Amino acid sequence: MMRDIPIAEDYMISIIGQQMVNNQQDEVALTAFGEYKKDGNKAMVSYYEYDDDDPSIKKLVEIEVEPNKMIMTKRGGFAPSQLILEKGKRHLCYYATDLGNFMMGINTDSLDVEMHQDNMQASASYTIDVNSNVVSSNRLTFGLRRRKSCKD
Repeated sequence: MMRDIPIAEDYMISIIGQQMVNNQQDEVALTAFGEYKKDGNKAMVSYYEYDDDDPSIKKLVEIEVEPNKMIMTKRGGFAPSQLILEKGKRHLCYYATDLGNFMMGINTDSLDVEMHQDNMQASASYTIDVNSNVVSSNRLTFGLRRRKSCKD
């Protein structure tokens, strides 16, 4: 089990992931509370993701954000998983699942990031390939804002 790392929960984080596989679309939405630290044109977002079946199991998610790059790392379980989105580039990323671990290619078609002191929005379109065969087209929408203004 992972050691708890204290995280301020001052920001509401919203992530929507859309995936298209064989003309079938799927969507996953996540809302969490976490931490946002901005330093110049870079930012770090941290939050916990809880297991649906056992909420006592959680993974620390850290997202490093730059104007043209996002690195999302999940820590906990057997091994960390990482998703690297960088506009116009392909990265090999390590992904851990209950069935095993594997490498996948991530080719980012577009990445738009808008960072401010108390909020941030980002969206990305990318494909995932395994053994150089495209297996899905994806869209990620990410937003966060200071928790006290969430009443809007």
